[in-house]
Amino acid sequence: VLPSYMGNTLLLMLLVAAQAGLIGNTVDAMCCHAASDGATADSAIAMIGAATTTAITIAASVVRRLVTVDDWFILWRLDPAFARGMLQLDSIRFAYSQAPVLNHVSVDAAPGAVTCIVGPSGCGKTTLLQLAAGLLTVQQGEIRINGRHVAGPDLHVPPEQRSVGLVFQEGALFPHLTAIENIRFGLPKAAVERAATLVKLTELGGLEHRYPHELSGGQRQRVALARALAPEPDVLLFDEPYANLDQALRSQLRRATRRLVAELGTVAVFVTHDSEDITELADTVIALHDGVVVQTGTPRQLFDHPEHAAVARLFGQTQTVSARRVGDVIDTPFGHWPVSCLAVDPTTDGALTLLVRPDGLTAEAAEGGQVVKQLRVAGADDLANVAGRGGAELLVRVTRPHELEPGKAVNVTPLPRRVFPLAVDSS
Repeated sequence: VLPSYMGNTLLLMLLVAAQAGLIGNTVDAMCCHAASDGATADSAIAMIGAATTTAITIAASVVRRLVTVDDWFILWRLDPAFARGMLQLDSIRFAYSQAPVLNHVSVDAAPGAVTCIVGPSGCGKTTLLQLAAGLLTVQQGEIRINGRHVAGPDLHVPPEQRSVGLVFQEGALFPHLTAIENIRFGLPKAAVERAATLVKLTELGGLEHRYPHELSGGQRQRVALARALAPEPDVLLFDEPYANLDQALRSQLRRATRRLVAELGTVAVFVTHDSEDITELADTVIALHDGVVVQTGTPRQLFDHPEHAAVARLFGQTQTVSARRVGDVIDTPFGHWPVSCLAVDPTTDGALTLLVRPDGLTAEAAEGGQVVKQLRVAGADDLANVAGRGGAELLVRVTRPHELEPGKAVNVTPLPRRVFPLAVDSS
């Protein structure tokens, strides 16, 4: 696959030509059919003319789309299989001094979209990013970029030959160079116009001649992003680049990153453990735990239907509840809960430790229930601190307006499949 714009356009035209070839085959069949039916040469010529016009119309309509839509995106839509392999990691295994870090991890990242790799510290997400960049050598598995094999047990293409851009947590700018000089660093003179375009795209106009120490944290990260984009890489890799910025700046940079990735059609892989990075940035989320992929899906799928306790912990507060399962009922300090509330059914009776988020519970006023100890504001909702049996406490998210207040009795009920059993003791 040719990485340049003209190369992609040429490939697109070959696809169109292939479609036209199919139409040509159809014309041949139509002519044979017409001949067998005794049709005139004029009618056969008319059919050929109609098919040719159709082929030209298809080609013209596709080429016109190049004006407004990135050609990678068009190729992806024409042939979804084409996108697979833009960044492809297959069955990656890696260990540090015999200590396994990644175990059969596979990732497919598509162009024009953000793929977030998430998980707790030590789960292997940064190691995976470094393998994709070529900063570490693959021990088992394969890595392909644009269909090109760049890493495997017997192959290691160095980072500078992979067409990969990196954005780090600290930005890693040269302190003695201005913003525009940082962006241009290592580029040929012909790329000056490209650097000026990126200054506009990253909203750095008027700041290009400032040194890094004269820029804010958010501005420095935008310079780092522009510098990573300057060589026109096929893949952008982000290693928690916004972790040290305040909330407002992080949100602003997430929107800017998502817009740029979509506009330029770049493959973007973003490593994070911040739930807001996931919800604001990601098109696809790959959740790692102990070096294994435990769930892949959209942010909504992982939030609403987590398949692993580690995934549930990624979003919002999590809390534990001691309980005991007896048949189809789970006895908790907050009343009896149905087994249907469990995301994973342990199938055996016994003591359980449950993991649940405040948004996985409901609380309704009821005489003889548990008592609300405290209410506090949590954005558009409130968090109710409910006291249960034996001194146990539980936070429940309730939507305003509501009738709850401190001292009021409530029934706490879990939503279906929103509670995770962490441990089972059949004794």
